[in-house]
Amino acid sequence: MMGNTTSQLGFTRNIGQQASFTGGIASIGGDRIRRLFLLMVLLAFVGAASATDYYVATWGDNSSSGNFTHPWQNVSYATQQAVAGDTIYLFDGTWYDEHAVFANSGNATHPITLTAHNGTPTMEGVDKTGAGININFRDYIEISHLTICRYGHTIDEPGSYIHVSDCDLSDTDGVVIVISESNSTHNTIENCTLYDSGWNTIQVCGNREPPNGNGIPATYITVRNCTIYRNAVHGAIDFFGNLDHVEIDGCTFYSNWHGILYSHDDPDFMNHIMVHDCGFYGNDSPSVIPINFNRATNSSVYNNSFHDYTSEVVILSGTISSNFTANHNEFYNCSDYCIRVDGNGCDGAVFDGNYADDTSGNYGDKVYCFAYGADGIVKTPLGTHRGIIIGSGNSSARVEFPDNSVFTATFGGSLESSTPIRYYPTNSSCYGKSGASSGNIVVTNQYNITLRPTYAYLKDVAVNTWDEASDTYTLNVNSSQSNNPTWMNITMQNEYSSCEIYKDDILVDTKTIGTDKTLTWNYSGEFSAPHDFKFERRYGLRSSYINLTHPIIMTSSAIENNLTFSRTPDRNDNEITSFKIMVKTT
Repeated sequence: MMGNTTSQLGFTRNIGQQASFTGGIASIGGDRIRRLFLLMVLLAFVGAASATDYYVATWGDNSSSGNFTHPWQNVSYATQQAVAGDTIYLFDGTWYDEHAVFANSGNATHPITLTAHNGTPTMEGVDKTGAGININFRDYIEISHLTICRYGHTIDEPGSYIHVSDCDLSDTDGVVIVISESNSTHNTIENCTLYDSGWNTIQVCGNREPPNGNGIPATYITVRNCTIYRNAVHGAIDFFGNLDHVEIDGCTFYSNWHGILYSHDDPDFMNHIMVHDCGFYGNDSPSVIPINFNRATNSSVYNNSFHDYTSEVVILSGTISSNFTANHNEFYNCSDYCIRVDGNGCDGAVFDGNYADDTSGNYGDKVYCFAYGADGIVKTPLGTHRGIIIGSGNSSARVEFPDNSVFTATFGGSLESSTPIRYYPTNSSCYGKSGASSGNIVVTNQYNITLRPTYAYLKDVAVNTWDEASDTYTLNVNSSQSNNPTWMNITMQNEYSSCEIYKDDILVDTKTIGTDKTLTWNYSGEFSAPHDFKFERRYGLRSSYINLTHPIIMTSSAIENNLTFSRTPDRNDNEITSFKIMVKTT
């Protein structure tokens, strides 16, 4: 056995001994390693060998070779020939009534690509029937830099790992593009312009929830940096079936006359839906609802701007819509509720750092609404209007400032129960709950001062003076327990100045204000009763006494000696402060 050899594909192995390449490249021990290495080399060779560039021109010939100098004529012919790794380049021109169907899939390292070689290749369907490009449920297909219009759908029947970019897609009888179907995963459309749809503009589909389907969601679907307008019949982006991990990123929406983002009803669900950094403009379509989601769990709407809407802007509803957040959005001239949550399954919604201008909100200043049993938290509301409607049906809302800001609020309507503003070690907040009737909470003021106790909570805080011109601030504070050290942080108007701190009109401390204009002070005294705390910027020197510890012997017979003392002013005093001491002699 030791002397026998075998040879496969130029590879020589001495049986029972170490394996070696006949070309002398390397030595590798073990039959298993050799087989794996050969497989990798063969796969790389096959993949590289199959990658071909094909060209298509309106003046080409399908019987030619399909190369640069002898292009094919029809896109539909090219998509039937292409295999993994191939790229189809279209010369500038317009193809009429062309219906292209992909016959094969690409793979993870070698997709099939359909793109422009030059100019603006255009596929025009003429009669608005069929699909311009039918992906035919194939995978790993990339389509870019094309104009497709006047079909039933411009692009239809996607598989998985589909990437559509830099295309102009428009003027359809039905959906402009179907970006996901049933079991699709990791499909993306980006940098595209889509308009004039006969139904939805972008359709995002997954399997229906049983008994209507197998319930398997479409996953990781992305719509990024697209502009969508003139959808007169249905939504700009329609969500249908079960979906998980869908991202709408950096898109622009305007002239959306029949809604923008819309999801369908129970029992289908949406999970991990993210809408962020988009601009929504309703100047010529103000009555539509920009975002209308049903059963959106673990989902978020953030960093968007909304302009000129007269209907609710963001609506969340459904029997299961937990862990929904809407953060750092901006609302301008939106005259109804900016964010509304409906239904007793919509629990735990959090709206953090949203801004509403003085023309936004229902009933004047009501920006947020929790109704029909919904519960949620509004954190750090920004802007002029910061009101919350707590609708009937045992709904509730909590207003919270995580930085412990001092704020004021009013409670109105028929709240069944409420908790006044309190300052805890982790936040300042208040709470309201409705019963059979509705109520409201309106945040009226927020001050540049925070109160952070060590234990329990502070209560009955009132701002009695807030004078930024003179940097003078007074507030009354009580505590739920007498021993409660409390940090107080206040933003002053001037840096490098001194601030005098009074408790109940008695000077207790003097602090220097730093470059960030923030005064930080810890009160460690008792709270057996409420206390007034006054923070006042100091101008010049205060009245003081000079204590003489040694006798002064005056030899002059003058009746009075005038002794004048002066000091160097601080950075905020321009004048010299002087003291005149009158000394009498005998």
